[in-house]
Amino acid sequence: MDENYPAWICSRCGDRYGKKKAGKTTTWHFGDICGWCGNRVVTTEPRDFGHPDAISQEEIDANPKGASMQGPRPVRTPPDEAA
Repeated sequence: MDENYPAWICSRCGDRYGKKKAGKTTTWHFGDICGWCGNRVVTTEPRDFGHPDAISQEEIDANPKGASMQGPRPVRTPPDEAA
């Protein structure tokens, strides 16, 4: 894999750019940055979507922060266990 290939992808970008749907054994992470839209959302590894092609910098610049995807998905914060 190219050293510049993104490490994380969100479900919206995976559905949009992926070569397959994520399976039942996908592990989702809270708070990582999607390498396709730049949003800090729930993400997984690109392999779960069939290693989608990385998008060009021009496409990222044209759609900052996932604007073409109707805004970012909110990240749920787990309740504070100390409270």
